[in-house]
Formats: sequence, structure tokens, C-alpha cells
Amino acid sequence: MRRIIFFLIFTVFTVGLSAPVAAQRGDWHGGPHGGRGRHSGDFDKKAKGFEQLRLLKMMEALDLTDEQSGQFIKVFYNHRKMIKNIRLEKMQIVDSIYLSLDIENAEADIKRLIKRLHENARKQDELISQFFTDCEGILNAYQLGKLAIFHDRFEREILESLWRGRRGDLAPPDSAMSDGK
Repeated sequence: MRRIIFFLIFTVFTVGLSAPVAAQRGDWHGGPHGGRGRHSGDFDKKAKGFEQLRLLKMMEALDLTDEQSGQFIKVFYNHRKMIKNIRLEKMQIVDSIYLSLDIENAEADIKRLIKRLHENARKQDELISQFFTDCEGILNAYQLGKLAIFHDRFEREILESLWRGRRGDLAPPDSAMSDGK
């Protein structure tokens, strides 16, 4: 029994020490993408928080009734689940392309993978179109218009704010604090 407990403590300790080293080397769950850690638990928590923020902001912008809210949430989560699967497939295809670049005489494989990548993008576009179609039975025309605007602008604005934060610019370039000089 003492050996089992010692072995478990040793294993946990070893894994605990090796994780930061692997992350620094850039090979912790990152594969060919350079160790972004996209499959790590921390990333999943951030992604889930981002999805919840997206839904909250979307519902706020759409000004949904209680009845609409329940229906919309169901459609939204079903859509995001399908989009997530498509994006995971895309990452796998891109990883395969990356690995194929180092193989001689892999032109046929690369062309096949590029074709799959285009098919993946088409599927994603179809899913987005289907999401709007599914929402037509829940939202009125004005809410659908707000949804279209939100869908187009939300990710772009979030990414721009993250980029400004990384660069150290806290105010947007076209902010009211700029005097145009």
C-alpha cells in the first residue's frame, strides 16, 4: 500500500514538474501549431467563458422575451456545438497539411487536404446559414437584423480589443481622446 501511495505521489510530482518544461518548449498539446495549448483544460475554460460572454451579449443586444430566450439558447448551443466540431476538423486538416509539407512527393496528399479544407469552410458557411434559418422561427425581423450585425462584429471587436491590449494601446485608435494630429 505504501508503494502504491509513493508511486502515485511520485507520478503526480513528475507530471507537475514536466508540464511547465513542456509548455516552455512549445510542445504541450500544440502539435504543429507551435504549442498554443488549444486542447488544454485552461483553454477550454477560457473558450467556455468566451461562449457565455458571447451568448450574454447577444441576448442583451436582441432584447429577447422569456419565451424567445429559452428557444434561442437551445438553437444557439446546438449551433455552437456543430461549429466547434467543424473547427476541430479544420485544425486537424491544417495539422495534416503542416506535417505533409515535410514529406517528399506529398503533392497529391496536400492537394487532397486543401480540398478537404475548402469543403470544411463550405460546411461552416452552411451551418451559419442554417443558424439564421433556425432563428427565423424565434426572432422577429428587427431581431434577425440585430443578430446579423452582432454576428459580423462581435468577434472582430473582441479580437481587436485583445490585439490593442497586447500592444499596450488601451484606447482604440479612433477614440474621442485623439485630436487628429
